[in-house]
Amino acid sequence: MIKTKNNIRNTEIITGIFSILAGLALISTIITRFEFISFFSSLNEDLDYLLDNIQLLRINSVIWLITGLIITVSASTFIVLLNPWHKLFSWLTGFFMILTAAMISVSGIKGISIIEIVLHYQNLELSNSELLKLSIFTLAQEKELYIISSYSLLGFAFLSLGLFALRTRSMTILTGIVSIISGIILPVFTIMNKDSILADVGLVGGSITFMVIGVRILFNGLTLKKRSLKKASQQILDQA
Repeated sequence: MIKTKNNIRNTEIITGIFSILAGLALISTIITRFEFISFFSSLNEDLDYLLDNIQLLRINSVIWLITGLIITVSASTFIVLLNPWHKLFSWLTGFFMILTAAMISVSGIKGISIIEIVLHYQNLELSNSELLKLSIFTLAQEKELYIISSYSLLGFAFLSLGLFALRTRSMTILTGIVSIISGIILPVFTIMNKDSILADVGLVGGSITFMVIGVRILFNGLTLKKRSLKKASQQILDQA
């Protein structure tokens, strides 16, 4: 019994830490997001801007890769922690978080690919090559597509986590409501207009919610309503 409680508490601590890290990492992707393709400028101007700020793209790409890794670990810990309380929402939350991590990681890889192509053509003194411009434009469009996909999938993860909170009452009702609102705003406004301020608000709100949940789980663990506590405890003991 004591060993089981210790295992649960260890899982809560790990989940809390990585939930906080995931929230911080997501906010860092917003702060460092680097876009160089614009409808208001020519491709040559976009390429010049990229060449002048290539270090920003490198930093952004590395942050996205790290964020993908953190969210992957966070997803695994959420599945383990939430599964005894509600299997469906635990697997849905983890599933969408893992897909989000995959899309974020691919986006980071696309950014690194752009850097490698630019440096390769620079070494060949072909920075004005039409093939270079086409390659960069194609990779940039693919990168944005993966970003849109990652934000939408993250919204579904927030929605699932919010429904879990309201269904089990293991988190505050406010946490569940904010998660659900973020989960609706993110996919809707990201798909409609990825540059929408509401999409950024949804992402920031969800990221802060992630950190709040992480702090709560880290220091207090999950607190269930009384009638669910006995049932959940029995499930954990049966699995031990």
